[in-house]
Amino acid sequence: MSEIQESDLRDEYSFELFDPTLTIELRGRNAFEAFGFRDAGNVIVMDFLTKTLRETLHILQQLDWKIEEADHEFYLTGSPRAWRVTLRRQGTNLEVALAEDDTSPQVVGQISVRDWVEGVLAFAREIFDLYQRLNPQALSRLRGERHDAQRLEDSIASR
Repeated sequence: MSEIQESDLRDEYSFELFDPTLTIELRGRNAFEAFGFRDAGNVIVMDFLTKTLRETLHILQQLDWKIEEADHEFYLTGSPRAWRVTLRRQGTNLEVALAEDDTSPQVVGQISVRDWVEGVLAFAREIFDLYQRLNPQALSRLRGERHDAQRLEDSIASR
């Protein structure tokens, strides 16, 4: 995350306003560079975080159920380019693809499920820390996301 407007986080409507610039890195490589962009643009982060936590929990649940392959998809809401992230899981590996608007997804890299989970958790912690510092009274609205992040931490620790 970059271009964080701290005033957005302090606002009572911060969940709807907080839209920093977002980048997805896979093994140290910016996934958006494959499209000639340095980032996804401004993204409504709370929507992205909520969806990413839920999809990541679903990925781990499918692994527990011994489902070998599955696709997961979510959008970067608010992005001026209408980015869509597609995760194709095969075993414990994820193929990550991005698509702009309604175009076909383009594979931008692969990552292990464990590394994906750790990246999602780091992203969640960064957001929680920002709220703790700048708008602690809003933390109660993050109860569901914090619970999902804890479930991810517990699940990855037991693997």
